[in-house]
Amino acid sequence: MKRNRLITRILALILVAVFIITSATEAEAKTKKTKISSSTLEKGKQFTMVNMPYNGTKSIIKKYKGKKLKISTVQNFAFTPDGKYMFTTSECRTGSTKHTLLCLVEVPENRGKDEKATCLDAMVLNKHGHGETIDITQPDKSKEEYNIWVATTPYKNKFGKDIERITMAVDDGKMKIKKSVKITGFEKGNVINGKAAKFDAGYPLRRLNLSIDEANNQVVFRVQFMSGVNYTAYNFEKINKALDKLGNNKSYNITKAAKWQTANLRTNLVPYNNFQSFQVYNNVLYVCGGHFKKGAQIYAIKLKTYKEGKSKLDQKYDMKDVSRVIDMELKLTVKPEDAKEAKTFTKKNLEVEGMKLKKNSNGKLDVYVYFMLEGKYTNAAGKSGMGYQNASTSIYKFEVKP
Repeated sequence: MKRNRLITRILALILVAVFIITSATEAEAKTKKTKISSSTLEKGKQFTMVNMPYNGTKSIIKKYKGKKLKISTVQNFAFTPDGKYMFTTSECRTGSTKHTLLCLVEVPENRGKDEKATCLDAMVLNKHGHGETIDITQPDKSKEEYNIWVATTPYKNKFGKDIERITMAVDDGKMKIKKSVKITGFEKGNVINGKAAKFDAGYPLRRLNLSIDEANNQVVFRVQFMSGVNYTAYNFEKINKALDKLGNNKSYNITKAAKWQTANLRTNLVPYNNFQSFQVYNNVLYVCGGHFKKGAQIYAIKLKTYKEGKSKLDQKYDMKDVSRVIDMELKLTVKPEDAKEAKTFTKKNLEVEGMKLKKNSNGKLDVYVYFMLEGKYTNAAGKSGMGYQNASTSIYKFEVKP
């Protein structure tokens, strides 16, 4: 009798183990893996940015309000909808105060490894912080006038916690701000039973990003606290119209838009536990992360949407919730125009920074990425200590199925 009981228990344990293994395998199978080879990245080189600001005597911008600027690498970028320009954001400092450096770059007609994109103008956005957030919309494509969405009001002089929409005109290669409005109050960007509320998170709010999918009429904010991250989606047209009604330098509190919220996802999923950028496309979040010595990946995470004002909190914490992992093989060869020789960079000294998505004519997604290059080189004149990031910053592209 005891032997039969023992056998029964053993069989039960075996069945449980089989169930667990099968479940794990099924969960793993749900996550598609896409490998982007280094040769694909190299072939997808779009252009190299030239005349970018740097810490040198020939920089197009060297001071701000009479103080010397310390300029860091590009953190993110976005193309104008008309395809004429690209704007980049980076961190710059006067003393210990962090600002965002906004650059206007003219995009070449052709794309390829030998093409150059010239920086035409640079502007300091006062006390805007690290400069990792940017997206661009264009109300009227017949005018060179763009709405540039960036983060501002940095938490402890680091990452922004408000969003600013800057209406920027481009005239003869120069930027001119026509209007500026802000979205504030993201501490209460949660919605419970149709009403604005605080998040169940470790306050304070310390980092804010956004992405706009105009084709899907959606804007998504990434709200990061000391503990916890929420992605909240809204009707973009209604948010944009509310900002249009504001006077210059006025602000709009996001709590007023609770009735337009369509999604609220809580997740800490990010490659290598180091967030760099994100984009939303057709209700899917593409979260880009990476770090020196680790690598660069993009997680695709589906966003569950609801009727406006009826959003509910969804939570995703497991890799089974990632529908796809896009893994980039990091090995790029770079040679600045004034360098004696080329140098090959690997994940040891490459870090992904910005990322953007665009649907192409084949119905697939073009993924554009930018990498920070760590290291120095000696130019042809024999001057050592030259920085790569401002002499050979490039945009790379590859294609994936959405």
